[in-house]
Amino acid sequence: MVVLGVAQCMAGHGLSTFEVCEPESGSTVRGLSRRHHDGHRRRRGSEANTGADTWIPADAFHVSCLFIAQAAWQRCYRVQGEMTCMGTDAPRRRWRHVIKLLPRETRLFVPDIPGYGVSSPPKASDKRTVGKAILGALETMLGRSNSNDNKGNGSGQPHRIVLVGHNRGARICHRLTVDAAEHSPTFTILATTLLDIVPTSVQWAALADPAEARNTFHWPFLANAELASTMIQAVGAEVFVRQMMERWRGSSEAAISRFEADDALEMYSRPFRQMESVVRSSCADYEAGSQEDVQAQQRDQAAGRRMGVPVLVLHCWAMGRRFDVRRAWQAWVEDEQLLTVVQTEEGIGHFVAEEDPEATVGAMQRWLAAAGLSVA
Repeated sequence: MVVLGVAQCMAGHGLSTFEVCEPESGSTVRGLSRRHHDGHRRRRGSEANTGADTWIPADAFHVSCLFIAQAAWQRCYRVQGEMTCMGTDAPRRRWRHVIKLLPRETRLFVPDIPGYGVSSPPKASDKRTVGKAILGALETMLGRSNSNDNKGNGSGQPHRIVLVGHNRGARICHRLTVDAAEHSPTFTILATTLLDIVPTSVQWAALADPAEARNTFHWPFLANAELASTMIQAVGAEVFVRQMMERWRGSSEAAISRFEADDALEMYSRPFRQMESVVRSSCADYEAGSQEDVQAQQRDQAAGRRMGVPVLVLHCWAMGRRFDVRRAWQAWVEDEQLLTVVQTEEGIGHFVAEEDPEATVGAMQRWLAAAGLSVA
């Protein structure tokens, strides 16, 4: 039996837990959500006809956009009628600092990525399957909300959303945005934020460089899912997770302090220590990244399938030294003017939303405003 609760570090922000069974993916998606208080309900009339009754998923832990992150909570917040989604690896925590900077009336949808945290493993771990499961859970939650409020979506038009993802969650957001037309009957993806990644195909190709291969050794290691799962459990899953997080975090005292606040290392490593399925699912995630995911990207590029909405790529200083981030993403947008790339200050590491939440929220607000989607 899974018992969900709102962590102390997120208390006082109007969050509640949810659980949605997704039959197609075979996963039960669990996480946090926040509905509007009565004083913040959207107006009826012309606004009700915009199809704007939306949620924003966020990348919270290492999973998270819709907020999509690996094993993070995903959170959603309302952006003047639009929905922003964020995600990261560790569902409910990766975005904990970001959520506190958002308006109280912001609606949130913060799931753990299937297979991570308390969301059960999916039948398949490719980003398309997992992304569909997350959107399916969001659709279910929106349906419950409308039913409880005794009102539907007004015009029956798709819910408008903005995707925000970190790490593995960002890769799900990338996949969903390229596949936007497939989801158009239910969701209109207005814009997408990707935190600290380059395209999966670019990352794999970069392993031809010995220095990059050493830096990201975990990619081919974890992609050998069965062997990696056995070895990680032999050395201790908690030991492995903690060492990797300490390797990826920033170097400044402020960044480390914010990242480790609220006993984050313990909360992130606990699912790996307590549930063997989380270890195996994380490895299966990388295994799919070496097969179905990268093959899908190769087919996308050959067919000219790209993202046709504004895209913000926010990355750490170290990522900027290793890659030409702008060039890496230019091949994935229909028009270069749709692409905005922002680099954090030196000293901020991979966990940008936790290590520098003010800069993360500020970059998103400026980007959304430039796209005509000002944050409330």
